[in-house]
Amino acid sequence: MRKKRNMLRRSRREPLELDINSLLDILVILLVFLLKSFNASDLTVDLVKNLELPDSKVRRLGEHAVVIQVNNKREIWVNNKLIGQVENGQNINQSLYDRLIELQSSNNNVTTDKQSARAAIDSGKGRAVNILLDRSLRYRTVAQVMHTAAMAGHPQFKFIVQGRD
Repeated sequence: MRKKRNMLRRSRREPLELDINSLLDILVILLVFLLKSFNASDLTVDLVKNLELPDSKVRRLGEHAVVIQVNNKREIWVNNKLIGQVENGQNINQSLYDRLIELQSSNNNVTTDKQSARAAIDSGKGRAVNILLDRSLRYRTVAQVMHTAAMAGHPQFKFIVQGRD
């Protein structure tokens, strides 16, 4: 009898051992999953038809700006509105240039002449544009879109690509 009481007292005195290694493993896995899938930017872009984005491993946040999309049929969309098509042999796409100047003047109350666009470029106060291009487009087309946007007062480009996980 005495032996049982002593055993009972000893078992009450000793702290219970709890193995929390498996719990910590699960918490670390959840933390990694949440950090991997977290996106601090609330930028969402509606893709036009026939547009397949290139892949990228780099993850940077996008900004809210004018969205220029060019699909594999070389149609140009600005803020989800079809404005024209990329033409061969030209440095500047006139329909894209006119639409960007129109957007810039409506947002900033800037005059629409070429000198004001050039002044915005020179001062570095031009606005950024988000550019989404189909992966099958030639560099000539990409350069034409970039050159036209820069001439219209948007010298900063953010290329939107499809992220790989």
